[in-house]
Amino acid sequence: MITVILAVYNGAGELGEQLESLANQNYDQPWELIVADNGSTDGSVGVAAAWSDRIPGLRVLDASSVKGSAAARNLAASQARGTKLAFCDHDDVVQPGWVAAMSAALDQHDLVAGHNDFGSLNQPAGAQSTKPARDFYQFLPYGLGCNLGVSRRAFEAVQGFEESMRANYDLDLCWRVQLAGYPLHVEPAAVVAKRHRGSSGDIWRQHFTYGVDDLTLYRRFCGHGMPRRLDRAARRYAWLVLHLPDLRRPPGRRSWTRVAANQAGRLVGSVRQRTVYL
Repeated sequence: MITVILAVYNGAGELGEQLESLANQNYDQPWELIVADNGSTDGSVGVAAAWSDRIPGLRVLDASSVKGSAAARNLAASQARGTKLAFCDHDDVVQPGWVAAMSAALDQHDLVAGHNDFGSLNQPAGAQSTKPARDFYQFLPYGLGCNLGVSRRAFEAVQGFEESMRANYDLDLCWRVQLAGYPLHVEPAAVVAKRHRGSSGDIWRQHFTYGVDDLTLYRRFCGHGMPRRLDRAARRYAWLVLHLPDLRRPPGRRSWTRVAANQAGRLVGSVRQRTVYL
């Protein structure tokens, strides 16, 4: 049996679209969906509960005791009935066949990264990739938590997501699972349309947090061969200077903001953790 885990916090505006896609999955084996609510105040619980008649295996779980998506996911996993766990986010849209593809892949593999479609829900269309990301860190490959499958045995072997991390806990999990001896498999048939953040402020906050927690990743994995990548930092700072004119146009402004926020987060993280990782 496969358990789909969807953590949500104040996601009422997008949650219905994701639940509709999950309700329309063509999968003829038993499965369940756990919506782990992390203390929403916008009616997300009601939105999720309204789909119980169309998703027979739906359970809405109060996961508000510990703040953070990682904690909500861990609590849901602890109450899952399935031996296969598939994770998705409330603001994206799983595509037809996603549950079936994830389930079949997890029958053969303990760690599965799906294919993320960055074009369908965003304008202008973004690039798509079916390969696991690794070049950015030049370390182990990883999948994103919006489209990730893990066997229960592998998940429990590493004690789930790291709840102290606000971001990048999906990378952390993928790397710990691989270091525990479970290779990453990429499943191109498990497709999720991923939605970018809209406003510049949301983009800044998200990627700043990524940058801060990049320091946590480096401190946790430098002993396993994760490089410092000062060459990349120099290139990114040069890119920010060269692309200052892009701030005049919305698409360029979003790209510039992502890079600037990430680098700013790394600077702050380096100071806080007294470790240089720029």
